[in-house]
Amino acid sequence: MSEKKQKSTAHGKAKPRAKATSRKPRAVAENKAAELREITHVITSDVRDLATLREDCADYIRTHPMKAVTLAACAGFVLGIAVRK
Repeated sequence: MSEKKQKSTAHGKAKPRAKATSRKPRAVAENKAAELREITHVITSDVRDLATLREDCADYIRTHPMKAVTLAACAGFVLGIAVRK
């Protein structure tokens, strides 16, 4: 009879432990989800900034085509010299 009481007590202790450990993975998952949401927000804002930069460059090229061509040629020349060395 004492065996039955020990088994039921051991089983009774296992349940609270299982509940306590099941909360921990959930908290970890929620923390990771929050981190991923923050990273997604940063990436999305960076993409928007790049789109704005592209539009600004396109506007500058349309309004100042000779300056844009000269700047591109100079940048290509400097990059060409840097790559050769």
